[in-house]
Amino acid sequence: MILKITFWVLLAIIAYTYLGYTLVLFIANLFIRPRRKKTAIPETGEELPDISLIIPAYNEMNVIDRKIKNINSLEYPANKIDVIWLTDGSDDGSYEYLKEKTNHKVLHQTQRLGKSQAVNKAMKEVSTDLAILTDANTILNTESLNHIVAEFSDSKTGCVSGEKRIMPALTGNAVCAGEGIYWRYESFIKKLESDLNTAIGGAGELLGLRSNLFREIPADIINDDFYISVMIIKQGYRISYCPGAFALEKPSLNTKEEKKRKVRIASGGMQIFIRHPDLLNIFKYGFYSFQYFSHKVLRWTIVPALFFAIPVINLLIIVNNGIGNDWYSAILFIQALFFLLAILGAFIRSSSISFKTLFLPYYLTLMNISNLKGAWQYIRGNYDTKWEKSDRMI
Repeated sequence: MILKITFWVLLAIIAYTYLGYTLVLFIANLFIRPRRKKTAIPETGEELPDISLIIPAYNEMNVIDRKIKNINSLEYPANKIDVIWLTDGSDDGSYEYLKEKTNHKVLHQTQRLGKSQAVNKAMKEVSTDLAILTDANTILNTESLNHIVAEFSDSKTGCVSGEKRIMPALTGNAVCAGEGIYWRYESFIKKLESDLNTAIGGAGELLGLRSNLFREIPADIINDDFYISVMIIKQGYRISYCPGAFALEKPSLNTKEEKKRKVRIASGGMQIFIRHPDLLNIFKYGFYSFQYFSHKVLRWTIVPALFFAIPVINLLIIVNNGIGNDWYSAILFIQALFFLLAILGAFIRSSSISFKTLFLPYYLTLMNISNLKGAWQYIRGNYDTKWEKSDRMI
């Protein structure tokens, strides 16, 4: 009996994490969504505020020209954008190239200290009320800065997260397919969270904030964008999710690169969870604590273990009771089919298949393995704050 109760409780936790929480947000948005001041994008350049666009870069010579072209194509008035590059220990000639080819402000750290320290140094050069962080390897839509600035018309908004989008790949392998589906699902949840209360955190690919709310990032922080977001929340402001502003990024080159990225994110999530346990204090942070627990804590620290424990418990129940026409046999069959598809996805992960949903079991399994590994690495202290960037598809 205890084994059966444990099985259903753990299964309910997994179902809630991936589906139930999203349903709760969706229903809550239908009935209790707060009325906020409507944001409007200013129509003329004179009404737009001056902003700083910060671009940390480590050996990004191969994408610099594309990024400069992208910045020049933005609808935001060029005379109102103070572009600040910071080449963090780059030795590929990008610092010298930027100094020669642009009139942007270009900072340099001779020693590579990591993205968080690059952001700290760049933020000290910011003289505008609003700062927007973006990565060198992403492409922003032309209206992105206008949309982000418009969100700050709400005085309680301290941070605005753009949407991360994965560029459609010419070959639909497992990583491309799974990453694209996963981020569309994540974007849907973030929009629901933002409309109801606040987004949990911002995406480092495109993140706007009120400059006076920035707090220096400790040198050992793994996920700088999540840390910045948490500090905004702790000062009593909300995070707005703005899908009208998006950053396009190429998918990871292969499974190894995607796993490396996810392991790091999970390590950073565990770091914030351990260092800032007060985020779960619902009396202090209200509905945000519920969101943080449901969306991040469960997914990073609890569900990955349950993901692999459930089939074992299910099998033990059937061994004790025998295979029969009952729920346990049916659920075990579904789980077996899921993991068989995951194994199939591993074997054909480099193939180009039009039916991309086939790769979803493989991607979810990869994600949970990565979350387990990332949490374990952080607990053991086996992590590096200097991100070795993932190789992306050409």
